Amino acid sequence: MKRKIVLLLSLLTTIGSFAQSSIRFADWIVGCDNQASCTVIGFPAKNGATSEGFIKMVRVGPPTTLPVVNVVVSNKVAKPGALLQLVFEPGSIIIKTKPLVQGEKNLKAGLSSQATKQFMDAVNESQFVTIKGDVTREIKISLMGAAGALTYMDDKQQPYKAVSEQALQNNQMLLSPSGTPTIPSQAKQMRILHGDLPPLPPALLQYRATTGACAGDDAPRAIVAILSEEETLWGLCKSVTGNNVDYAFFMVKNDQAQAASFAVPPGEPDLHGVLTNPDISNEDRILSSFMMTRSEGDCGILGEWTWDGENFNLFRYRKMTDCRGLFDTDDWPTLYRAK
Repeated sequence: MKRKIVLLLSLLTTIGSFAQSSIRFADWIVGCDNQASCTVIGFPAKNGATSEGFIKMVRVGPPTTLPVVNVVVSNKVAKPGALLQLVFEPGSIIIKTKPLVQGEKNLKAGLSSQATKQFMDAVNESQFVTIKGDVTREIKISLMGAAGALTYMDDKQQPYKAVSEQALQNNQMLLSPSGTPTIPSQAKQMRILHGDLPPLPPALLQYRATTGACAGDDAPRAIVAILSEEETLWGLCKSVTGNNVDYAFFMVKNDQAQAASFAVPPGEPDLHGVLTNPDISNEDRILSSFMMTRSEGDCGILGEWTWDGENFNLFRYRKMTDCRGLFDTDDWPTLYRAK
């Protein structure tokens, strides 16, 4: 028992440095978060072209753990309930999926455990896998780079081999799904103001834009949220580029202002208090930033933070580097999730 505790403590220490930027291997990308979860996504071979189908794998824990494999397709090529087939070539391996279900913006079909094992074996022996079945157009996914992405995932999750399966099962934090984490109980409300806003605090006058798209009557509205009786969060338009509006955020208390600080995963650029297309949601407890690489919104960086009364804590951080039509941000590689 003592050895298991030591191993688990060592594992938890490793978690702190686990998150990294997503990595691209030919037609596949992989990203890992701080909780032993890695996401691997495969695209068609046409580099840069918007796709209507993808292969997504998520694995939590050591390399011996079976990943969750999903086939993701656009609503343009299939309908909920449709059955798909994965046909590998060269070779004659055909794998059937579960029925398609509607996601936020795409359709998704999972695989049974047996089909997942077949899939993992076939990936290493084939060059392409074509999504067929009840679809209006077949989608050919390249397997170029799949081996590299899976090897990278194995290397990142290698430290977890030292911990027994029972120890992992006993630690629900490590086995949490790759979806939305639970909002921490210490997260405070950031009560956003609607309607008429209070006058700009004197301490922020020097930060107000006087030229460009952030100035004048048509400038994007300031964002104001009440954090406490003494402290207010102000977001002022800093710049407008295409579909992205950058806001500089400040903490105002006792007539003093200082730039807000938002943590990011290791290897990601410092935000310097600036969020893009910010929003406050989930009963005013999640502050988000969505930097869109292009207007379609199928790639970019989506960060989320909670407020504990003193600091903005990173809640979740997702990043999609390839603009290929993966519109559902829940399918993007997650680089950080709150515990």
